[in-house]
Amino acid sequence: MNHPHHVLPQAAAAALLEMTGAPSAETGPSRAGGLKIDQGWQTVILEPEKGSWILRLSRDCPFDEIAPAYLTVFVRNLSELCPGVDIAYRIQCGHPIVASLPLTLSSQATIAEWKTGMETAMALLEGALSRQGQAAESLSFGRREHRYATPWPVVAANPEQLRGLARFAGLFEAALGEPRRDLQAKLPEILDLGGQLEAYLRASGLLQPEREWVGVLLRPELEMGFWDHIDCRHFDASQLVVVLNAIIQGGRYNEILPRHAYAGRMILSILTRAKELAG
Repeated sequence: MNHPHHVLPQAAAAALLEMTGAPSAETGPSRAGGLKIDQGWQTVILEPEKGSWILRLSRDCPFDEIAPAYLTVFVRNLSELCPGVDIAYRIQCGHPIVASLPLTLSSQATIAEWKTGMETAMALLEGALSRQGQAAESLSFGRREHRYATPWPVVAANPEQLRGLARFAGLFEAALGEPRRDLQAKLPEILDLGGQLEAYLRASGLLQPEREWVGVLLRPELEMGFWDHIDCRHFDASQLVVVLNAIIQGGRYNEILPRHAYAGRMILSILTRAKELAG
């Protein structure tokens, strides 16, 4: 059996195919150089990550259409129900809701050892994804709760930090520009700017990953997760930084959330307001 596009140990690939019962026609390379097995209703992926191996199980989202912010909170809720399992909304994984676990196996492990390790991990992954309904119920409760907004979290932002943030306004405005139909071609530049913005927030101390920010995405001031006409003209400096923290932390659960924010009205509204406050 020949799979030239993956970098898995031969025993690992053989064990994966045996475990899933997949003929070679249903296999393909994963985006990280592993193997992706499409079983129709779910996808199984084994691939290298950070010098080790990771097993992923992906299934469909229970929502036909949902705002990126709500999707992010849903995945966060699901993650909280499944400690020890990494869960995120990911693209290029066959199905969007992806549960992942590392495999502590040597590249010299036998087929039997790989299969045992993967079967144990698979049981945990299946258990995690089976709780999507429960996570969706908690999201409905969260919607009601956020209609009665609690006070905003507070982040201290001094004038120097605000000026550093404001300098990104012109950069994003130029990158987004017009016409909007060219947005896909501009996306690499926009995402690179997003990375630079995140690096600045981290270096300046404005990024605070130890705090919980994701729930902020559902605030009424942010259109309850629908950002098409977001307006930050009345936000103070702390609120701007809080929203940026929520977007960046939300990317941990939904990898398209920062892309949605950086390529749309959200980022321009935030940075334009930061420029006004910077003077």
